[in-house]
Order: sequence, then C-alpha cells, then structure tokens
Amino acid sequence: MQSLIIEPFLPLTEVSFFYGGSRHVVSSADDDLIEWTCQRSTSGQPGQWTVSLVHRLVNGHSWAEEIPRQAYCEIRAGNDHRQNPLPIRMRGFVSTTTPGWSIGPKGGPTRSVTIAGEDYTKLFHNFQIQYLWQTMTAASQKKMAVLRFGLDYNFHIPQVSVHPRQFVQLILDHVFDAPNTGYLPHLRESISPHIPGIALHCTVPNAVELPTLTIQSWQGPLWNLLSYFASAPLTEFFIFDDTAGPVLTFRIPPFYDMDHPNQLATLVVEPYLPAIALDPAQTSGVDVGYSDQEVSNFFLIWPDNTGSSVLPVGMVNFLKAGKNPLIDEESMHVFGFRPMEVTTPLVGLSPTQGSTAQLQMRAEQFAAYLYQTQHRNQDLASGTIQVHGQPEWIPGRYLEIPNVGRYYIQGVQEQFQAVGAAQPSWQATLSVTRGQVSSLDVVPEPGG
Repeated sequence: MQSLIIEPFLPLTEVSFFYGGSRHVVSSADDDLIEWTCQRSTSGQPGQWTVSLVHRLVNGHSWAEEIPRQAYCEIRAGNDHRQNPLPIRMRGFVSTTTPGWSIGPKGGPTRSVTIAGEDYTKLFHNFQIQYLWQTMTAASQKKMAVLRFGLDYNFHIPQVSVHPRQFVQLILDHVFDAPNTGYLPHLRESISPHIPGIALHCTVPNAVELPTLTIQSWQGPLWNLLSYFASAPLTEFFIFDDTAGPVLTFRIPPFYDMDHPNQLATLVVEPYLPAIALDPAQTSGVDVGYSDQEVSNFFLIWPDNTGSSVLPVGMVNFLKAGKNPLIDEESMHVFGFRPMEVTTPLVGLSPTQGSTAQLQMRAEQFAAYLYQTQHRNQDLASGTIQVHGQPEWIPGRYLEIPNVGRYYIQGVQEQFQAVGAAQPSWQATLSVTRGQVSSLDVVPEPGG
C-alpha cells in the first residue's frame, strides 16, 4: 500500500510602497492585502504588476489618494518563514490607483483599491529622447539644449561607434546614475532613498558594434531606442530583479546544446542563471505541444546601410533558394518557405563595414549560427506550465522536469491571493518554448 504524502505550501508575501520619505507595508499577515499579480517576459515588453488592497484610510486618505503615481514599490514573496527579507519578485513604480469593489475576507463585497504599475522599464519609457546626437555652434548651444535633448551635449555620451555593452552602460551611468544630471538621484531625493540603481548584464559578442548611432536621429522613449538594437533574431532585452537590485539584460538567448552543437566560438553564450530542476509532482498542469509555427525554413534578409532590403553584391547567390546549403529542402516542401528577416543593425553587414569577401564570410558565419539555432524548431515544443510560486521563476532560465522534458522560460505570470481563501495561495504560469520533451505520457503523482 502506498501513502499519499502532502507537503505543506504556506507562502508569505510583503508589499512595500515608498514615497515622501516614508514606507508603507502590507503583507499576508494582515487584512489589508487582497492579492497581487506580476508578469514579465524576455520579449522587451515592460514588466507589469497590480496590487489590490482593502479600502481603508491612511493618514486620513484612502489608499488611492495616499499612494502617489510614480511611488516606488517592492513585491516580495517566499515559502520559507525563516527568510528575512523575503525574496524579491518585482521592483517597480506606480502608474495608476483605482478604487473599486472586490470579495472581502468574510466572503462579501468590500471596497478595494487596485494599484498598478510597471517594473524599471517604466523609467526608460518616462525618459524621452528628442534627438540622439547633435552638433551645435557655441552661439546656438543654449537655445538648442532647450529644444533638443542630445545625449552628447546633456550627458557627455561620445559620438563614436561603440559596442552595445559600452553604449547601454553609458546610458545607465550618465542618464540614470550620474550625481547631478541622473534620473535616479532625483527620484531618490523626491520619492525615496531606497530606490536602487540598475545593473547591466550584456552578452552581445565583442565583435559586434553599433556603427550607425553617430548619424542617426531619434525621437521617442529611451527604451524604444535600446530595444531597437535588440530586435530579431539576435538578442533578448528585459529587466529582472536580482537580490541586490534590477538587472537590465541585453543578450543573445542562451540556447542549450541541442540547439547549437557547432555554434561559432564568438557567439557561444553561457546561461547567466542556472537551470531550474523541478519535481513533476510540483506541477499542477503541463500544456505543451508542437506547432508548425515554430518551423523556420529561411534564407536571410537584412537591410543595408540605406535601410533597404537590397543585399550587398556577393551575398545574393548564397542567400538564394537552391544556393544556400543550410536550407532544409525536405522541410521546406512540407512546411513552406518562410524568410527570416534580420532587423537588428547589430549584425553589422552593411557595405561600408568591409570588403565584399569579408562581408560574404560574415554573412555565411551568421547564417550558419542562425541555422544551428533554428533548424530543429519543428522538433521543439512550446506552451505553458502551471506551478506553485517560487523565487526562482525568472524569464530567461531553463526548466528541467525529470521524465517530462527541458524548456526555456520566456515569460512568467504570478498571482498571490492573501484574502478570501482558506490560506494564502501563490501560483505561477510559465510560458515556455524550445521544449525538448522526454515524454508527453508522464502524469505526475499527486503532491505539492
């Protein structure tokens, strides 16, 4: 006879709001917190969060009136009662406060307030760039500084071609953390001294440069400028929260061995965070499968320095159907022919960057890399996995489930319910891709 063993899962949470030099805390130990949700992904979209609170007066005002927009927020959660402080789930800033109604602790309707915001991505969206670099005479500098927001004049970011790591680090050092002109020092002074700075994790290969920035104008949010250089198919661009503070991640996806058995030495990237091992009994649902949308039968298209899709002389034959040795003819006949367009200027294949022979070699190397990471797509699974909340759930990590498979986590959605349930509940949905499935017939034993 087998015994059914149920392991207790008693999560804790704490939500802190910082503003006006003060800190307000709500937790699963009191009746103020109803629930919170968080979601983020590797796609470059802002991380989103909401916190629902029971209506009450704070300093004579409701939560909606008391907590100002742009207040700093920390959401923490864990299932180890000995941890102090609890692991961070998201750091962010308030966008909206909305009064409403919800189900209260006694099961009836009660007045509530929903506070919503974004992670540190919000700061990059708040910071609008009207002009990237500018050349000004001494007589016009004062006037132009008012009309234009040049990175050179205002933040001393040089007009040179730089590696992406250098450029993004300059943005963090000069635009956000500089003592006199930086954004974060002013936020700390006006909102809270507890607002941490942003760290950078960048694994774009050293051979890659940003050759076009010195001649390019830009209007719009700073985040859009940075994400432009993280466009398909090279890089991921997102923020996650480490113990010490938020980390801006700018990298080539760290695909595992099966995806790139012969990857170029200059493009080998080790995962920044280790894979997560998960007991199948800890999953509450696995919904993964195969899709023809994952298949990639491609030849490459990328813009030249004029912005058109005309390929430099010498590359055309290599990229034509029937001439490219990397095209899988059998797969193409079954699934069709789908071009993969390279939209990021990080590739650096414009005619101004070398001889035709050099461009041809770089094109072939890059095509080989893309083929190695994409040609097995039709054998890889994607979908969602439902699990208990854990501090380890961070986008951009691999998940390994014995006898089930290994998956790459592209997105995480979490919900913590503190009021209205028999006990606190913390659930997460993992959006996974590039799944190497061991078996779709394994049914986890009850537990968790």
